[in-house]
Amino acid sequence: MAVVRLVGAGIFPQRDLSIGGREALLNASKVLYVNFPGAREWLAELGLERVEDIAGRYKDGAQDRANYTSMLDAVVSAAREFGDVTYLMQGHPNLGVTLTQEIFRLADDADDLRIEVIPGISSLDTMMLDLRMDMLERGCTVVCANRLLLFRYSLDPRLGMFIYHGSSVGTSKTNFIEPWQTNQIDLLQDYLCEGLGEDRPFVAVCSQSQEGQESKLVHGKLSGLAAAIKDIDYGTSLFIPPSDGVGDLDRDFLARLLGEQPAVAV
Repeated sequence: MAVVRLVGAGIFPQRDLSIGGREALLNASKVLYVNFPGAREWLAELGLERVEDIAGRYKDGAQDRANYTSMLDAVVSAAREFGDVTYLMQGHPNLGVTLTQEIFRLADDADDLRIEVIPGISSLDTMMLDLRMDMLERGCTVVCANRLLLFRYSLDPRLGMFIYHGSSVGTSKTNFIEPWQTNQIDLLQDYLCEGLGEDRPFVAVCSQSQEGQESKLVHGKLSGLAAAIKDIDYGTSLFIPPSDGVGDLDRDFLARLLGEQPAVAV
């Protein structure tokens, strides 16, 4: 039985790696990763010897599907060769990571492959800190930009909204070096302006991912989202705050929360 362990390294791996993730790295027959700042030196400090950077499988400008197929082949082939492989990925393996879902689907159809996931700190966690907010206080939706446009989800202005993958709107290509070249973010701007209004504010958030680098927050209005296209790269997500008003309240339920008697209909 070949085993693939998907380890979430967090947004700043040298700070965020969990104890369980560290054990998975140390016990693996081979560790695969996609390079990030200081990765090679850090993995060496952990005492890991059999490691491989598979970033070369992810080609800038290639089709998304081709890139994920190539990465999937690298991970699964290594697991079948070495018996067990740990794949270290930034963030959380189950938040916006297409490769994770592809590996799950493959394992469901294969009798010789088992998948384990070790969670990591996600960008959702770090963005809440960057924005100094609790996403449950007013409620929040989390959505992929392309799925938002594909399914035409209704927009509720009372809820905050985190929008992922705003750097690759309406394109099938992976352009991670200069994502604005193919990003049709104007389509997202039009949809958000129609549903929420042109003057609704947004924040483009990129959390700290290495030593000496601060989190980056770019503020604007939805009418200027397309003009901010170069501020929205693969490490950046969008946050749209909830509206100032709370809308209609259920007064009877509010009374219950306050320990009061609900009004009785006559």
